[in-house]
Amino acid sequence: MYCPKCCSKTRVIGTVAGQTNERFRKCTVCGYSFQTVEAIKYDEYWKEYKESSIENSLHFNRIKKYGNLFTAS
Repeated sequence: MYCPKCCSKTRVIGTVAGQTNERFRKCTVCGYSFQTVEAIKYDEYWKEYKESSIENSLHFNRIKKYGNLFTAS
């Protein structure tokens, strides 16, 4: 992330994790300190994506371990 005052790179000096992640940052050039908040967005789209992603991963691992049982020999 860049400093809002001088547009230089910043570093994280502290983090508070929870429903939202709060990060305390400090500019490496001018020393300006500020806080950013990461909101964790969770809606039905991401729920469906997560479930399908897990399902696809499990299916892929089964094929990798046992071979594809549904193809004609």
